[in-house]
Amino acid sequence: EGLGAELGKEERRRRAEEERAKRRKEVEELKGKVEEALQGLKTKQEAREANLNAAKTRLDINLKALDASIKKNEAMIKKFKNITLDNKEAIIAGVKQINMSKFISESIDAVADAKVKPTDVAAVVEVVSCMHQRYGDFAKLLVAKLAASLHKKDAAPGETEAERKDRLTKRRTTLRLLTELLVAGVYSDPPLLASALKELISQESASQAIHADATVTVFTIVSGFVKYASEDILRIPPQWRQEVEAELKGLRKRRGEVEEGE
Repeated sequence: EGLGAELGKEERRRRAEEERAKRRKEVEELKGKVEEALQGLKTKQEAREANLNAAKTRLDINLKALDASIKKNEAMIKKFKNITLDNKEAIIAGVKQINMSKFISESIDAVADAKVKPTDVAAVVEVVSCMHQRYGDFAKLLVAKLAASLHKKDAAPGETEAERKDRLTKRRTTLRLLTELLVAGVYSDPPLLASALKELISQESASQAIHADATVTVFTIVSGFVKYASEDILRIPPQWRQEVEAELKGLRKRRGEVEEGE
């Protein structure tokens, strides 16, 4: 009987040690998540400050010393039509090597009309930020054009559901780009974004009433906006913070159970 009790006690100690080791591993994973998230916040804040201070810092850039050839500018404008996560660094490096002062309107058209994938919006924001930090009118004119495209009634008569889906995909991406540019400090006009969102919802509500088989709905638009605007605009706690709090709660609960078992 004494031996059995001793073995049982040893087994409880072994299980408790395994649980502590498991908790230590979970804590290290939590620390990694927090550090990664904080680094991301720091990078975002630095980028925002650079954009907000662009009016001062762009005075230090000597554009006249850079290549202003038509050939180089046309090549860069062509690249603006296809900005991705893979080529953004090369595009930004190219922007810093040439003088695009005489090609601002063409550059704006290229960015505004590009078919940007949702996964590449962040890359476009970085390129636009680079242009904003070098050319005073670029961001203001680009944002105005993006906002105007959401106010424009662009649904064609007799539009099919497939055509509507393609059109709405472009408009949803434009809305996201406008949102991310606001967060990044490229422009500071929240009412402009709110007005564009309101107009988009109003137009597409009417369009949706015609398309009973709609796969992209107003709910899709709004839920997408809430997802990427939750932290910076709607002030909803970010996903990483919610995950950390949930895991910490779980750790505390398991710790209490282990201590009771001991």
